[in-house]
Amino acid sequence: YALQGGICPISGEKLALCDMEAHHIIPWRNCGTNDIENLALLSPESHKRIHVEGIYTPTELKAKVEELKRRVYVEKLSKNS
Repeated sequence: YALQGGICPISGEKLALCDMEAHHIIPWRNCGTNDIENLALLSPESHKRIHVEGIYTPTELKAKVEELKRRVYVEKLSKNS
């Protein structure tokens, strides 16, 4: 949650942890793990869209999550400077 700053990488919404849903970037059926690198916290609507509409491939979602984590990290560093 902290690594993403409480933000859904798809919708950009800032949500409380209890309002987010965990998503396996690489699905279990494709040997995905529970490692933090393979999990994304999403808004319920974004999670539904991933599964129903297939809006992002695992590679695309991974890139969005990593970009969000970098942005959150840089913002945190700049606040501490």
